[in-house]
Amino acid sequence: MGPIVGALVFTLPVWEAMTAAARSAIQDSAREAVGGLRAYQTRADTEAIAVMEQRGLKVQRLGPADTQAWESFAQSAYPLIRGRMVPEDGFDATVRLVAQYRRESKR
Repeated sequence: MGPIVGALVFTLPVWEAMTAAARSAIQDSAREAVGGLRAYQTRADTEAIAVMEQRGLKVQRLGPADTQAWESFAQSAYPLIRGRMVPEDGFDATVRLVAQYRRESKR
């Protein structure tokens, strides 16, 4: 889980009215921004953990079984979220896109 830093929202008619070059420029800019934010967050997290370790924090690294247990626990909450807190179509699309991202990032 993490904070949402920002968003850029277009209605479908506005998006479709843009030229392909404009849409491409927006998408490229977004990808670049996300890359920068990910790099910053990784650096900030690493530095923060190092400082906490210097002050006595004992870091427990998760293994595959721990990660699977966490994911199973999170998925057990889906029925409480889907259709109640998040519209079903948006929730389903998000779950599908996350699964697709995870599959593609393992290549």
